[in-house]
Amino acid sequence: MDPHASQRQPVLVEAEAFLTRLSEEIARSDRYDHTFTLLVLLPPAGDKEPPPASWLESLATGLIRGCDIVTVFEGQRAITVLLPETGVAGGNVLLERFRAAIGDADFTWQARLLEYPTNREAIMELTEEAA
Repeated sequence: MDPHASQRQPVLVEAEAFLTRLSEEIARSDRYDHTFTLLVLLPPAGDKEPPPASWLESLATGLIRGCDIVTVFEGQRAITVLLPETGVAGGNVLLERFRAAIGDADFTWQARLLEYPTNREAIMELTEEAA
């Protein structure tokens, strides 16, 4: 038995790895007619930098599943979470958990839920901006 088999993949990944995984999910969705959702979170306008990676990694580890991944695209403050085989309702559950975990009852964080293939164009625009 492989001693590393039970180790969890990194939650917070570099943009290149995220985009690679996203393209794999697009291909899988097209092939098997499965949906997936992207949750895009933007910190409050007064925050000039994205949250520290250690804070984000710790927060995300407690909120997402083992197959989900998170990135912050360079030059952007947006935190993006890929939720494979998850519809927009599941993405909304994660959004509510995120807001509760950070105490965002007054909705100062902006959020977008993009379900594939319904929001295909918006997802493609996001990947082009990030590339």
